[in-house]
Parts: sequence; structure tokens; C-alpha cells
Amino acid sequence: PRASFEDADDTMMGLSALVPAVARATGLPVIAAGGVCGAAQAAGLAVAGASGFVLGTALVGTEESRAPGAHRWCAVHGVGSDTVTTRLFSGRTERVYRTGLVEAVEHLEDRTAPWPGPEALFAPLFRAAAAAGRDELLVFRVGQSAGRSAFAKVEDAVRTVTSWIPGE
Repeated sequence: PRASFEDADDTMMGLSALVPAVARATGLPVIAAGGVCGAAQAAGLAVAGASGFVLGTALVGTEESRAPGAHRWCAVHGVGSDTVTTRLFSGRTERVYRTGLVEAVEHLEDRTAPWPGPEALFAPLFRAAAAAGRDELLVFRVGQSAGRSAFAKVEDAVRTVTSWIPGE
């Protein structure tokens, strides 16, 4: 979900541009993370210099996930236009699914305390909202693959993302 301490718009570089730049600049193995959910994408990132991948949102909807039902729904059925990047809930820039709470407080973005202040502030609200089944008062962190994460099991996701590798 892009949890980052960087706020500038120029840090919003896409993964397909970032991976080759980092691989070329460092000469180190690069682990690609951010929106990885398909074989073609993984293969392209490997060609660009990625040595491995991290699956995030792609795993939220799996049966092994402990995410609440509404969070699973966002990962499986949501779309990128239903997300927003914000610092409101953690103090770090992150991508979240637009909920009633997000819409109610997004005008306060410029008053957000640095990390980890907002996490401590919102934790009691999130606990109470979860206990009461008030999904609209929760924040669902998702990545750019929201809506493309319909894997039944973690094994299905891993098998799909690695299916382009010969012998896999």
C-alpha cells in the first residue's frame, strides 16, 4: 500500500521505471514490490532487473488472509480510482481504499502529524469500528493491484506470478 516516508510527487515513480533504474544504479539484487499480481507483469519486471517479487494486495483476498471481509472485497473488486494516497492514518504516505472515514477527514491532510502519531490517534477508533462492524469507519490499505487480486489461495497467487519461469 505504498507505506513510505517520502511525500514529494516525484516519488510516485512507477515500478516498471523504478526497477531498472535501481538495478542499474546499485548493481544489487532488486526485489520488486507494488502492484505485482500477474505472470506477464512479473516477467517484464524480471527482464527489467528484478530478482524477486513481493506480493501484497494480491494476497489480501486469499483464504489464508486474516483481513476483514470488507478489506478482502476492496482487494478483489476495488479499482485504482477508488483509492487515494494519504498520510492521514499513519503519518506516512500510503494508498488506502476510499471509505466514509477517508472522505470525512481527507480535508485535514495538511494537518497530519508525523509517523507514528496518527496510528496511535486512530487505533481506538479502528478497534471500536471493527468490533461494531462499521466498515465505513475503517481504513483498508491496498496497492495498485486492487481489483486484480482474485486468488483463492496464496499458492494460486505464487503459481500465477511465477508461471512464466521455465520449469516452474
